[in-house]
Amino acid sequence: MRRILLTRVVLATLLLTGLASFAPVPTATGQDGARTFIGRVAGAEAMDALVAVVVAADGSAAAYSCSADDGWNQQYSKWFTGQLDAQGQLTARANDGTELTARLQGQRLEGTLGSLQWTAELASPPAGLYRGRADDEIHGVIQAADGTRVGRVWSVTTGAHVNTWDFRRATVEQGPGVLRAQRNEPQFIFVELQVCTNAFCGL
Repeated sequence: MRRILLTRVVLATLLLTGLASFAPVPTATGQDGARTFIGRVAGAEAMDALVAVVVAADGSAAAYSCSADDGWNQQYSKWFTGQLDAQGQLTARANDGTELTARLQGQRLEGTLGSLQWTAELASPPAGLYRGRADDEIHGVIQAADGTRVGRVWSVTTGAHVNTWDFRRATVEQGPGVLRAQRNEPQFIFVELQVCTNAFCGL
């Protein structure tokens, strides 16, 4: 009797071990299969100039460029929308006609923003592209894999640049798919930003 019970225990253990070895391994994927690439702009590393690209499962893409420098942002920080085609070529444009292009190389995008060059790697949460609205202002924030965080604010009504986030003087609460940012000076601002998971988050 004891031998029968022991045999059953051994068989059950082997069965469970076998099932575990064939169980699917969870993978980090974005909502609807979206992929996010984040990287730096060459020559503007001192200003933490970043580019973020979100590519949906159908290839539609949203891109955003931003830095910690207000002057750079007034000239180069823009939202772009476009498409990543089957050959791995990304073409996107901003409302003013500025073009952002890139080529997908494995898990990396290498591209240009006007005369600037940039490289972005496939990123995982909490790194991402975040967007939110407070009153009549839109806030766009990029968070890189190394924790670098840059953001810009612009007007809903005029589309004009308002200011640049200084995260050294702000507090940020991170949650799943969300950033809650607060700044007390020169005026109080609180905004909740949602992570972008499709090509329409910049619209």
